[in-house]
Amino acid sequence: MPIVGLGLHILIALYFAVHAMRTGRNMYWLIILFSFPLLGSVVYFVVEMLPELRNSRSVRNAGHAFGKMLNPERELNEAKAAFELSPTANNRARLGNALLARGDAAGAIEHFRASLQGVHANDPAQLAGYAQALFDNNNLPEACRALEQLRGNNERLPTQDTHLLYARALGASGEKTKARDEYDRLIAYYAGPEAKCRYAAWLADEGDSERALALYGEVANEARLMKGHYHSLHAHWLRQAEQALARAP
Repeated sequence: MPIVGLGLHILIALYFAVHAMRTGRNMYWLIILFSFPLLGSVVYFVVEMLPELRNSRSVRNAGHAFGKMLNPERELNEAKAAFELSPTANNRARLGNALLARGDAAGAIEHFRASLQGVHANDPAQLAGYAQALFDNNNLPEACRALEQLRGNNERLPTQDTHLLYARALGASGEKTKARDEYDRLIAYYAGPEAKCRYAAWLADEGDSERALALYGEVANEARLMKGHYHSLHAHWLRQAEQALARAP
């Protein structure tokens, strides 16, 4: 039994040694890991791997998702309590975001409208939340106006996601020429396949199947050059592109 235990310690140390070599860690870790297999593995995990895991986007997202699963109303309840205790514009906006996340776009609109007053009238985060709530509630022209206010005199909206929301709102409200222009600008810099897939779907609805298929083809070609994490992160959009290409004549 002690021999088996020792072998397990060596295997664990070997795993961490491989990690150290692949990630360019200092070679003194190899001496520590094989001189003190159990203690060295524990120290390596705490010093080198644990901070890496904490900073991992996928781990953070999984933690947030797990927290929401355990208590889906937590943020909404905390936002309501904070607003009741101190009805400031920021707390009202927080409550608006919480309502929006829970699917109550109409309730979110009320709070965002009330918070976008005075010094907060042009607050970028609140305007973006307000525009999203309007879009989700099918108030499309008003959503466009909120996003145009957010853009101000700048060529671009402050984030790629608000730019995508603007293109979608224009397309859904029948502003076809402006929607095409915004989508064309957006896909030139948008990170990930969502913008191209949404643009392609809109183009297909508008009868431009040739351009739609070309965009889906670009998504598929870009995916072939990417590693596994990209595929898991964007699985929905990559599947949409694959299905559209498979249906093409």
